[in-house]
Amino acid sequence: MAGLLWSMNESLSPLHGVVLLYLIGLTIILLRWQEHGLAVDPKGFVRRFMASLVVKMLLTLGVVVAVMVLIPAPLSVSLTLVCAVGYLAFLAFSTWWSMRLLRRVPSTP
Repeated sequence: MAGLLWSMNESLSPLHGVVLLYLIGLTIILLRWQEHGLAVDPKGFVRRFMASLVVKMLLTLGVVVAVMVLIPAPLSVSLTLVCAVGYLAFLAFSTWWSMRLLRRVPSTP
């Protein structure tokens, strides 16, 4: 993220931190929800995984739209890019984490 801001000649603002904290918090909440589903119903885990992808995408899209509408243009561009890159990074992490959890579940014959 710092490299992205540096390439745009932008400095790190508290709003950038808020966007990152939002993505971290949302990822943790959704991963805990998925882990609970895996313990209760391993077959339902896939539904929870797909639902979490949709929830994360729609909520983050809402955040991006709010940023673009409510914040002045110079800062909104960098916030939108940080949100998009952070979303992709946390999406990759949560997918890796979920697949790691799924591999640890003993298979049933």
